[in-house]
Amino acid sequence: MNASRLSSCTLSFLLLFFLFIGARHQVVGQVVKVSGVVQSAADKTPLPYAHVVLKRTLKGAVTNEDGRFIVNCQLTDSLMVTYIGFQKHTVVASEVLQKGGIVLQPVGVELNTVAVYADKEVLLDLLVRAGRHLRRSGNAIHKTYFSLESATQGQPVELIECYFNAEVRSTGFGDLHLKTGRIGMSPVDQSYFVNLSTTEILANYNLIYKSNNTFPDNPLHFGKKQIAKLYEYHPVSSGDDWVQLELISKSGDQFDALITLNKAKGQLMEVQLKADNLQKHPFGEINPGDEMSQLNFEVQYSFVDATAFGLEKVTFEYDFIYANARAQRPLATKGVVLFYDREQGFGLPHYSAGENLVTDYEKIVSQPYDPLFWEYQTLLIPSKRRLAYRQFFKENGVLFNFNELSKQNVIFKNKVVPWSNERIFSYAINDGFDFEVDGELNDYHNLSTASELYQLSAQIYLDRNVANDSVYYVSSTLINLDESFYYLKKNPNTNCFINLYFDRVEMARRELEATLHRQFWTAKQVDSLFALTQMILASDLKTYLREVDHGREESVLTGYAETVHQQLGIDNTLLIEAPELTVAIEGSEAKRNKAPHLELYHYGSAMLRIGNPEAAQQAFQQALELGDQHPWLYYNLGLAYQQLGKPGEACHCFRKSAALGEEVAPEMLKGCN
Repeated sequence: MNASRLSSCTLSFLLLFFLFIGARHQVVGQVVKVSGVVQSAADKTPLPYAHVVLKRTLKGAVTNEDGRFIVNCQLTDSLMVTYIGFQKHTVVASEVLQKGGIVLQPVGVELNTVAVYADKEVLLDLLVRAGRHLRRSGNAIHKTYFSLESATQGQPVELIECYFNAEVRSTGFGDLHLKTGRIGMSPVDQSYFVNLSTTEILANYNLIYKSNNTFPDNPLHFGKKQIAKLYEYHPVSSGDDWVQLELISKSGDQFDALITLNKAKGQLMEVQLKADNLQKHPFGEINPGDEMSQLNFEVQYSFVDATAFGLEKVTFEYDFIYANARAQRPLATKGVVLFYDREQGFGLPHYSAGENLVTDYEKIVSQPYDPLFWEYQTLLIPSKRRLAYRQFFKENGVLFNFNELSKQNVIFKNKVVPWSNERIFSYAINDGFDFEVDGELNDYHNLSTASELYQLSAQIYLDRNVANDSVYYVSSTLINLDESFYYLKKNPNTNCFINLYFDRVEMARRELEATLHRQFWTAKQVDSLFALTQMILASDLKTYLREVDHGREESVLTGYAETVHQQLGIDNTLLIEAPELTVAIEGSEAKRNKAPHLELYHYGSAMLRIGNPEAAQQAFQQALELGDQHPWLYYNLGLAYQQLGKPGEACHCFRKSAALGEEVAPEMLKGCN
């Protein structure tokens, strides 16, 4: 019995021992979130935008303005921390978790720098050598984070955040391809202030060649003799491996510079360019009559201290006075461009139209917003101030489309809109103009064919993302109003024809989305599925255009409309104009602006028939604003107001209709004073 008990105890002990070892092994190998603050050992100040990467993967995070970071890693991982002016430091993740942070030691500084560099030409030789080294460096694609924030007298007015794939070059960076972005805005003095193309402005500045720059030149643009002629220069400080050189423009026509150089390798470590009251710059006013003045600008390039060239970050800030008809205000903008993950860029969305858009705003608002991406990214956690900014814009208006600002300026009119149940009329894709080009085109004098006189531009947007070890998709049908047009002579089926085209793109998108959710697909498989969908869709649309013949084959058109009705629940036959209504309205005083108001009248009438008086009222009201004064319009608008429970407005419209010659039944006017 005792032996039996001993065996049982021994077995239990061994079982517990192996369970313990297994549990311990699981904890060690488990991926956890390690967070902390990177500080200077000298004064305990946080170090913003320091790189914290896993030694085994060279991937990780960047500290925010508060010096704080989060890295997903194993407790046994070694973390490497780098920051310009400080010694590189390696620490085990478990130690960071225990201490709550990482402390970096400043590199040694020699005090008597002027004595060391009595022959200052040595410094110019080193600077020119570093410039040559930079010219020989290659290009590489990096994941890139961009943020910009603007304020006036401490009040936030603008916040932009984006992720790009960017090409880092010897001259700086460029070829920005948007992954995703978001915008926060708040009006001041009933006006919005925006930086439309800051990424383009920064990317267009050539750091080492002076040709075609819209900013002033800098010392790297010149040879040794020219630098000595144009600049006062002297060393500021130095260490064992580095020296910092200050260069002041003698004429004020060039950027002043503060440049940190690696003495042993002959490489640039940091380039800071600064100028006050700039006269040469690429910034411009938004509205005619506005004026900007007293522009002060500063930009800083920080490089990886390694044999291979690598631009690590660009920080910038500028301020100026902006005056418009309402007020004159000081405005200040600051931001950062961070380059990371040099081995592999983002998997970009399938979306060709984005390449044709110019400003940061156009690119961002043309794509569907992806909240999950922002929730799960850990490259740069928001600082306290950034969280305050986001909260401010959440309470004071966040902008995700241009249209809210189009009243301020036509440049804010959105060029790309997502597909929706709202219908698109021919005048909307023609910028409000009415074109009456003969569709027959039999005369040999005609230089255009029918196919050249219209274009309907829509495409499927698809983005694949990985979050928390799972895959999710963001997709949308996007209609490019700027590229779409219809200049042929319209027929009663034109608007039905246009909307069926866009609806068929949406049907293809939904079918693709359903396929993607049936099982797991790799990134390459998704690319193939998307390409197959595009090929089938192109063939389908080509067949559709041929068979319906711009809507003139009404029986074929209604067959397509029935398919759309079954799959999307939208009856496009309601957009078909009744001939007798067209003749009556064309014979009235409302002939002016015929195309827009006639289409709106028919759409509003269709909405009344299907029991949507709110949409009908909005369409009729737009027709009135375009100059339509037909009695039928007022009568139907009265019906819409009546169904909306607004008898006063209904009576006004019925009386107006009667005054214009329409017979209004007496019972319709009951209760009207």
